[in-house]
Amino acid sequence: RYYILFKRIKKKIKYIDQIKINFRYILSKYALKYASSTFVLSSFAKLEKKILYNINSNHICGAISKIYPLKLKKDNRDKIKIISLSRLDRNKRLDKIIKAIKILDNKNIHLDIYGIGYEFKNLSNLISRLDLNNQINLKGFLDDNLKSNVFEDYDFCICIDFADFRITSIESINFS
Repeated sequence: RYYILFKRIKKKIKYIDQIKINFRYILSKYALKYASSTFVLSSFAKLEKKILYNINSNHICGAISKIYPLKLKKDNRDKIKIISLSRLDRNKRLDKIIKAIKILDNKNIHLDIYGIGYEFKNLSNLISRLDLNNQINLKGFLDDNLKSNVFEDYDFCICIDFADFRITSIESINFS
């Protein structure tokens, strides 16, 4: 069942990306081979490690154990302010967030994306092409010392990458 899924995905990936993925796989397999133990934060990641590397990982509880009621930081403003903080990298799936803002078609939603990386030009072009220049800003690098002040200005933090650790999500909770 998973083999068929992986075959479908493989057909959609460019050849150079297949080489990069295989190289990362070899490095990961080599590193994991010598690890005394591995841990993951989700049952999906545990299954993935079993399928890809034949490793029995330890599934530990993630950092967030309770979801609190939503309290917007509305200080007499109409717009909803969203922050995303990450490398500007395809794996971070920032293009999906940008396209979602377009689909929502709500001029009161504003997104600031902090980070630097090789996808800057592509994301900038996407924002322009979707006519979202008034709603989405690429803000550049954010120094660690400024994070607490910056996070306070936003209603939501969004990150939809595939990483297990969700450090940005944890930081945003800490600084809110």
